Amino acid sequence: MKKYLLSLLAVAVAFGCTKFEHEDPIAVVNPSSPSITVGEVGETGFSATISAQAGTGFYSYAVLKGKATDLNPTNLLKVNYKSGPAAGTVDYAKSPSKTVTVEELDRNTVYTVYAVAASEQGTVGEVVYKEVTTGDNEKPGPKAIDYADYVLTATFNEPVTYKGKRATANYYAVNTPKGAAFNIAENIPVGTVNVTIEADGNTVTFALDTIPNGAYFAINYPEGTFEDAVGNPTPAMESKFFLDKDGKLDGEGFVGRQDPVNFDLELAGDIDSIAIVKNLMEPIMMAAPEGFIFFKSENPEDGGYSIKYDGGNEQHIYTQPGPYDFGWSAEDNLAYCFPNALSGRPDPKGGDVVTISLPEGFLTDIYGNANNTFVIGPFLYSFGYTLEDVIGYYNVEAYSYFQKKTVTFPMVIEESDNEEEGNVMITTMFGDKLDEDQHLYADFDGDSGTLTIPDWQPLWALSEEEFIRFAANGEDYIVLSMPESGVLKDTGVWFGYYYDEEAEPGWGDIFTSFTATRGEAPDPGEDPGEDPGEDPGEDPGENPGEDPGENPGEDPGENPGEDPGENPGEDPGENPGEDPGEAPGEDPGEDPGDAGTTAVRRHISPKHIGTRRVI
Repeated sequence: MKKYLLSLLAVAVAFGCTKFEHEDPIAVVNPSSPSITVGEVGETGFSATISAQAGTGFYSYAVLKGKATDLNPTNLLKVNYKSGPAAGTVDYAKSPSKTVTVEELDRNTVYTVYAVAASEQGTVGEVVYKEVTTGDNEKPGPKAIDYADYVLTATFNEPVTYKGKRATANYYAVNTPKGAAFNIAENIPVGTVNVTIEADGNTVTFALDTIPNGAYFAINYPEGTFEDAVGNPTPAMESKFFLDKDGKLDGEGFVGRQDPVNFDLELAGDIDSIAIVKNLMEPIMMAAPEGFIFFKSENPEDGGYSIKYDGGNEQHIYTQPGPYDFGWSAEDNLAYCFPNALSGRPDPKGGDVVTISLPEGFLTDIYGNANNTFVIGPFLYSFGYTLEDVIGYYNVEAYSYFQKKTVTFPMVIEESDNEEEGNVMITTMFGDKLDEDQHLYADFDGDSGTLTIPDWQPLWALSEEEFIRFAANGEDYIVLSMPESGVLKDTGVWFGYYYDEEAEPGWGDIFTSFTATRGEAPDPGEDPGEDPGEDPGEDPGENPGEDPGENPGEDPGENPGEDPGENPGEDPGENPGEDPGEAPGEDPGEDPGDAGTTAVRRHISPKHIGTRRVI
């Protein structure tokens, strides 16, 4: 036994004294750790060979993006790291080495190859690794662009750095007027603006200085404006527009369009204060607002345009521009002329209400911005009358509210002797010549064709302080219209003459309709017509229309089917909103149709006072 122990001790001493040396020294590694050999490295891929050592049972590998980091050997052996482009486990008995090829990698990017082995007895060794950086020989460039609010955003294929070179943007007009120095189809810009650049990784923003709304733009910059991580420069950006084979606008590079906007047309000159059109050949000038330049086409777009001449019973509506309707002024304003006989369409008639409507998009500027809906008017088209059309002797037919019949009498209109009071004066009215100092003054408007007579002017003096006055029922004035030269008609307001006296004030007569036609003055010896105040053949004390013997439907002064004293559709005792029995300015609560009223009417004549009748 002792001899045996001594033998083991001798062996142990001998083994411990043995010195192992190699001719070529190598790094000391765990005998079970594999080796990693990297093959050719390209821009987007590489290969690596993992070789296991003798005594290995299994070995595993993984290729992960990024620099090397600590991995758990057991997890690596079990292939728990699968986020990279390659990973796997190999049986050493079947394949002592494994070559792995990875592709579609990012350029100029670090990837790490990891490997670990286990012995045949299952002991897991240490993790080994090698870092690989892919190549990058391609110049950086944009992959996608987006534009909003004067800023173009470009996404590049890799991170870039801005090198400070200048970028500019040309801007273009989509509509090219005849003779213009710019033309988008020929890539000739209207102008050029500077561009401010900011780069952040793969994202680069290009902020344009202000360009017109609706303008197309193309950004340009020189070669080397940006560089990638390894110093590769960007090529020059040369953006442009062109027409494709179908004649449609197209572009390449950093191109886009600023959003178009609608604009409001503006009237040029003093037309805002014009309510009456006097000359069809004098155009209305329309201007584009500041910053907008009209596209001076041969004719604006058709469709939706309308101009209406509204004469009440007769209308003319045009919906297409005529050959002479539109033109351009020296100030680049749009000149609009009314349709007229020169353009092959009838003129409007005097008194027509003229309205022009231009729809949205009827006009555009050079950048394609369109107008908002624009309505001009309404204007009144002038009759073109002069004082000669109103001055003269008139035969009047008027319906008397009190007499319940149509009466006739003369009226004379002369040029005024007092321009401050009116441009004409009536010297004979209601059948009698007015006092020389009591002329009935009025204003004649030849454009609108109206004669306006102010209320409460004295006609004849009853005493120093009492007068028979011209009175409009409930209004401050009456307006007579002139539909044609020498014809005057009421416009619905009742008027007549009123006894303005303290003892017994009241209407002399009031007329619900009135038509005056100019004619030849009779010889001084002729009867100019009925005295409108006299009611021949009737008892002055009666109220016409109440005699039981009368047939209202046969009275020639009646409106058929209605009470002859009525204004059709209204109470015969009323003018809309007023009581004709009242003296203007008196208590509106009086009703001349009620019993006990003090309002009376009288026959009129400066020579006699007829019998008064209670209404």
